[in-house]
Amino acid sequence: MTSKWRRTVLIILGLWLVHKVVVVVVVVVVVVVVVGAVKVEVVNAVVGVVVGVVEGIYFSSKNIDKTIKVVVVVVVVVVVVVVVAAVVVVVVVVVVVVVVVVVVVVAAAVVIVKVTLGLHSITLINLNCPNT
Repeated sequence: MTSKWRRTVLIILGLWLVHKVVVVVVVVVVVVVVVGAVKVEVVNAVVGVVVGVVEGIYFSSKNIDKTIKVVVVVVVVVVVVVVVAAVVVVVVVVVVVVVVVVVVVVAAAVVIVKVTLGLHSITLINLNCPNT
């Protein structure tokens, strides 16, 4: 391959790689923002329901025994904690999956560029040289 041809191929593959990375980054940002917004809305809705139930049971009904009131409040709080924890776990799983996809796409793109240019023997660190 001539020097000009190799440079042209490198520029084209570099632009292609940048395009793929930009697309993946945009998708990651959109997913994180959407998942974050959904998480906030779910948590707000659950907290609103819990506050309403607790207020309704604890303050409005004078005839219910205090022990029953406390048990109901504890059960509602436990349910809220479980739901919020589940939402947080889902968000963490989605973010981890997105990060793994980004890493795989970038690694695959780098390998494709190296193999296409015949640079598969080049590494970032020369392991044969003891001075690096």
